[in-house]
Amino acid sequence: MRSSLKNFLQNNNLPQEEYHETLTFSWVHAVRFFMEKAKRAKCFNEFLAIDKRLLDPSLMLSHYRQKTLFADQTPLAFVEPDIQTIPQY
Repeated sequence: MRSSLKNFLQNNNLPQEEYHETLTFSWVHAVRFFMEKAKRAKCFNEFLAIDKRLLDPSLMLSHYRQKTLFADQTPLAFVEPDIQTIPQY
């Protein structure tokens, strides 16, 4: 996912600084958690209907303080959640 996102930025002449390691890692784990929870879903819309939290852009703020998530170091390297861990699948 990391390399795909970085390639997307490069191929679209977007600044590499737009990539955020902590957000990428956290969202990938969140999506995987919800996928495991929704195994019976037969399509993407059904998957989302099972639990709409994945559509909430502020979801990671239930796991990270805003100052942690948007600190200077978090785009560069993964930072562990400082409010609550992201559930594992």
